[in-house]
Amino acid sequence: RNNTELCFGRINSFDDYPNLRVETAFFPENIKVINEKSTRLVMLAATANPISKKYNSISLDSLITKPLVLYAPYDIEYNHFYKLLHVYGEPKIKYKTSNLQTFYDLLRTTECVSIGVSSDNQDAMFNPLFSQDQQLRMIPIRENVQMRILYLANQKLYTENPAFPVQNRI
Repeated sequence: RNNTELCFGRINSFDDYPNLRVETAFFPENIKVINEKSTRLVMLAATANPISKKYNSISLDSLITKPLVLYAPYDIEYNHFYKLLHVYGEPKIKYKTSNLQTFYDLLRTTECVSIGVSSDNQDAMFNPLFSQDQQLRMIPIRENVQMRILYLANQKLYTENPAFPVQNRI
């Protein structure tokens, strides 16, 4: 339903990089940050991928030289990981897809790797690719790059819907 009065969204910010930082002071007055979390970056790779077997951690300089698959539901230029990788040079992107299932299929069946965020146990529980059979592996990025995930809501949605699932009201 197209309702501009009740909206919810998510924005990602790399606070250590001024050109990739989200400035919440510029949000419209009726948009509130209702929850946020920071998470570390990881390389995603199939457990059978030779690259996955070679690394226990990887630098961003090294990651951009690997064959990459990126998930970009919109234009790749809007992808926050794409923008971050370009800070370190020209990434070797072999595939980009707007379909999440295709993204995971490419990770599982090709020599490609990707960049993502470390999942907590709850995230992994809902993604069967990270469950017991461990088809995909998360390999830490060496640089201490944090991605801050901001969950936003229109104030009307936030204040008039007590059942709205908010963990930390900010």
